[in-house]
Amino acid sequence: MYSGLPRMPRFEEMLVHEERHLVAISKPAGLLSQRDRTGEASAICMAAEWLASPSRPGRAHLIHRLDRRVSGLLLIARSTKAASRLSQSFA
Repeated sequence: MYSGLPRMPRFEEMLVHEERHLVAISKPAGLLSQRDRTGEASAICMAAEWLASPSRPGRAHLIHRLDRRVSGLLLIARSTKAASRLSQSFA
């Protein structure tokens, strides 16, 4: 059944840049930046699952948010220290 919504890409398809302290993804319109009460998929949950692999150590920390209807570059820190330093850039 067609819901009228585009298919959500896998995390690997959204990945734009990866380095030791952060990842940058291209968040499509329609995807939540962070989880809400609906339980729908969110970028931060997808990142946390992707980073849970032993080959990609780190935890996902959202640096900033984009509204659901907005597409754009989303930065996700891979450590608490990186999140703290990167968040200062958005203050």
